[in-house]
Amino acid sequence: MFFRYIRRLKINKNVNRPASLSFLIMFLSLGAQGYLFAQSSDDCLICHEDETLTMEKEGREISLFVNSNVLSNSTHKNLSCVSCHVGFNPEELPHKENITPIDCKLCHKDAPTKHQFHPQMLRNKTGTSDVSCKNCHGTHDVVSPKVNSSKWSSANLSTSCGNCHRDEKEMYVKSWHYKGLTESVKGAPNCINCHQNASIVNIIGADTIRVKIAQEKLCLSCHLDDPQVRIRTSPSAGCSAVASGAASTTCAFLRIASLVLTYFLGIKYSLNPCIFLMAG
Repeated sequence: MFFRYIRRLKINKNVNRPASLSFLIMFLSLGAQGYLFAQSSDDCLICHEDETLTMEKEGREISLFVNSNVLSNSTHKNLSCVSCHVGFNPEELPHKENITPIDCKLCHKDAPTKHQFHPQMLRNKTGTSDVSCKNCHGTHDVVSPKVNSSKWSSANLSTSCGNCHRDEKEMYVKSWHYKGLTESVKGAPNCINCHQNASIVNIIGADTIRVKIAQEKLCLSCHLDDPQVRIRTSPSAGCSAVASGAASTTCAFLRIASLVLTYFLGIKYSLNPCIFLMAG
């Protein structure tokens, strides 16, 4: 009840401020301090719901405003503020000179495993200035990828990833993969389907030969191993498992030729056996 009163005091222009201040001093003098700093989200919003609340840091004015309407629609709406914001004394104002950065991995312990396509996430607990949890997922406005309107839902992934990976997005939206995805074709891949695949997550900085082998494994992980994909593509897409001797020989020859050209001549064009055989 006390906090609701304080919030009314803060926003009601008709409140008698001197009288209210006297009440506040009297309340604190009666030993209410322990209750005052119970630190529910309502406690924090007493100040942080003020749009004019700011602080100065390194010569810059930083807003400390929290939009409670945005927060109430977040996937984190049932958490208290201090579930994420830790390492400070709420009784001190300002709370702390250098607030402890939020470490999402305290709860999302599997985040580094799920985001191996961004190895920056493994280097320190908050990522880097350009790649971090909040840069992609937001702060108080986090929405679950399971929500259709989320920018990280399957339908919106290419747009969201394309905010940084612009060239890759331009190539992807011209592909059959994207066409299949927009037409709700089963097995059509989005960005995550490919870049989270175990075949390629560990090849960053690898030599070209290892990259080519990993790329081939990635393609075949769907075009060979996923019946929903294989049934809609040329039978040659499954050459490694079902092709006759002639096709298998061609497949092996093209693989070896691709690796030899790359290693000895520096030619970085892949003789992809799947493409050659499907053309036939």
